[in-house]
Amino acid sequence: LPISQVDFGAEGGLGVARRAGPRGGMVKKKKAFESRSEDGFQMGDEVEIHGLQGAKDLNGRRGRIVAYVEETQRFGVRLEGELENKAVRPVNLRKLDEEGDAAERAALEAQLAQVVQQLKTAEEGSQARSLYQRMLAELIKKLKDIDEMNEIRAKERAAAAANAAAAAAAAASALLLLPPLRLRLQPSRQ
Repeated sequence: LPISQVDFGAEGGLGVARRAGPRGGMVKKKKAFESRSEDGFQMGDEVEIHGLQGAKDLNGRRGRIVAYVEETQRFGVRLEGELENKAVRPVNLRKLDEEGDAAERAALEAQLAQVVQQLKTAEEGSQARSLYQRMLAELIKKLKDIDEMNEIRAKERAAAAANAAAAAAAAASALLLLPPLRLRLQPSRQ
């Protein structure tokens, strides 16, 4: 079933899948969709595509989940700047939660400040000082991991944008190379 033929209501609750009937007409087959999938995604979530091998140019692209096709176990993702949906397996989607990353970073920085304060008052050579030093090292590593992940995501987005721009430029230049369309008008004969 093509992803473009799946329609989930405004809230993503009850979907209607349309299939060709025996005479070529469309037959509706209802599918229930839970508001949140086992993978933690729901209709309307903003996501980023990653880890694709066949369509690497889509890695780093962002979009919104607009459909789910049970037969293929894929989500329909409407990419930013595109009209068609892309069918993507859940394993290749990452939910964008930049607010969550910022909140996690802020919490880690607050913990870091507390540990530094405790480290200043701890006696030299004490077990407490040693513990605070290990805690400090762990917090710094976690902050660096967040920064590295954000850097990787930014590079993937930049590469995806560059690939999309190159594809658009190639399509535009291909159109310019086409011979002009000439229509011949023939007088009607009656």
